[in-house]
Amino acid sequence: MTAEKVWFNSGGYRLSGNFFVPDSASEKPLPGLVYCSGFPGDKEGALEIAEALSDGGYSVLEFDYRGIRESEGEVDFTS
Repeated sequence: MTAEKVWFNSGGYRLSGNFFVPDSASEKPLPGLVYCSGFPGDKEGALEIAEALSDGGYSVLEFDYRGIRESEGEVDFTS
């Protein structure tokens, strides 16, 4: 499995995440998952789950919501 730190834009903010790709990725197209860990959640636990899903054959994007950890913006439950 490979893991890569990623950044992407959402609603004008830059969000941080991690992208996990199983070693079998070069053999065939793989299903992908976006793992939404909750607010704010336990980062270590979220990474362990994302890694386990990747070990199971999925490409996985795990990310931090706006205003959480390295992601830009403010925490806002109204939008």
